[in-house]
Amino acid sequence: MSAGNGSPEAAESVRLDRWLWAVRVFKTRALAQDAIRRGQVLVNGQAAKPSRNIRIGDTVHFSRLGVRDEVEVLQALSDRVGAPVAARALRRTDEGERIHGEDIERRRVERLQNRPVAPSHRPNKQDRRAIRRFKESS
Repeated sequence: MSAGNGSPEAAESVRLDRWLWAVRVFKTRALAQDAIRRGQVLVNGQAAKPSRNIRIGDTVHFSRLGVRDEVEVLQALSDRVGAPVAARALRRTDEGERIHGEDIERRRVERLQNRPVAPSHRPNKQDRRAIRRFKESS
């Protein structure tokens, strides 16, 4: 746990929700707990509860914003730390690299395919009347 002087100390084990928040996977502990309860977080391939203790060497698989990832716990931090320290507290596994890359590419392609087509001109009087009729009919 933390020594109280602002310097993070690695513990032997720490709650899963607290670790996910501490290493900046989720912005708040409440978001981490919600994701865990929805089954979006697995520890060593098994569903977990927010209160489950994780240890160094455990593998955490999570999905956030439609992007999956798998990381190995290198430090059991219980207090939120800066981004550089958080990056050293976990390591993406080879499987995590693969699935993370696939999901990022899938999202990029979807974003390109769903790009809205900009109108070629501003609506004129006739266009505005058509828009108004359409809105009134819905």
